Amino acid sequence: YSSILNEEADQVVTAETTLTKDSVIDEEKLPAGSYLVRFVARDVFNNTHYTDFVPVSWDGETVSFDDYE
Repeated sequence: YSSILNEEADQVVTAETTLTKDSVIDEEKLPAGSYLVRFVARDVFNNTHYTDFVPVSWDGETVSFDDYE
């Protein structure tokens, strides 16, 4: 999500993934910057659920949650 353009032009959509108890999540360091993060999940009834966007700042070492209530 581009907070500068106020549109989803910069969003990164990952491949559909099914999480199981054996799933492994690898960490990848992002470039320093401000991000909006949200998760999308589909339940067993094929309903899609979206979390709210959470503003996150990353300085390359530390993450902080901006204006998060």
